[in-house]
Amino acid sequence: MPKKILLIEDDKDVIEATKAVLRLHDYDVLVATSGEKGVELAQKEIPNLIILDLSLPGGMSGYAVCEKIKVNPKTKNIPILILTGRNVMADIEMALEKGADWYVTKPYDIKHLLKHVESLILKYENKLKEKPRPSGSGKSNRILVVDDDQDAVDTTRETLEYGGYDVICANDGEKGLELARSEQPDMVVLDIMMSGMNGFIVCAKLKADPETKHIPVLMLTAKDLGEDVEKALEMGADWYVTKPYDIQYLLRNVKKLLERNKSN
Repeated sequence: MPKKILLIEDDKDVIEATKAVLRLHDYDVLVATSGEKGVELAQKEIPNLIILDLSLPGGMSGYAVCEKIKVNPKTKNIPILILTGRNVMADIEMALEKGADWYVTKPYDIKHLLKHVESLILKYENKLKEKPRPSGSGKSNRILVVDDDQDAVDTTRETLEYGGYDVICANDGEKGLELARSEQPDMVVLDIMMSGMNGFIVCAKLKADPETKHIPVLMLTAKDLGEDVEKALEMGADWYVTKPYDIQYLLRNVKKLLERNKSN
C-alpha cells in the first residue's frame, strides 16, 4: 500500500512539481493549500508524513500548523518536513521548536528531498512499532556525552550539569555504545570527529540497536550546515549543534529534544 504524504503548500508550481516527484516514487499525495485545511486533513487522513511550507497565506502560518499538529494526540507522531525559501537558522530553529522534524530549502534538489522523505517515514514507522516505555521516576534526565577530547568532555559535562542534568561520559565510541546499552540515558550528545569509531558510526549503531534506537542523539560538529550535518541525519541523528557553542543554545536544544522524545 502506498505511503501517504500530506503536502501543505499554496504555490501552484511547487505543488505540481512536488506531487509529480512523489507520485513518480509511488507515494500517495494529498494537498492542502491553507493551514486550516492542512490541519483538518492531517486529523482525518493520518498521513505517514507532512511536507509543510512555512509561508502560508491567511491567518495560520506554517509555524502555527506545526504546533497544532504536534499538540493533537491523533497527529503528534506524524513527522513534519518543513519547506522554507530562506536558509535562515532563526526560521528553522523556530520551526523545530514547534515540533518539526527536519527541513528542506527551496528550490530543492529532488534526490535531497526524497532522501529526507524516506528517512522520516522510516523513523515514523519504527516509532509505531516500539512498545511504550515506562515513564521516569521524576529524577533528572541523564545524558551520555561521547567525545575523545577530554577538554571538550569536561566543558560539555559542566554545561549540562549547570542545566540540571545528570551526566555520564565516554571517551571513545566503543565505550559510548556500551554505556548507552547499560545505562539507558535519556539522550546522547555525540561528537562527530573521534579517532577510531567516529560519531557517524556510533550514531548508526545506536539507531540500529533495538535497545538504544529510541534514545535521541544530538551531534556536535565543527561545521555548520555542510556534509557533516547531512550525513549525521542519514545515520539517524535527531539534531546538531556546532562548536564552539553558546551554553544557552546547547541547553535549549537539549531541552527541546528531550521534550519532543517524551511527547512521542
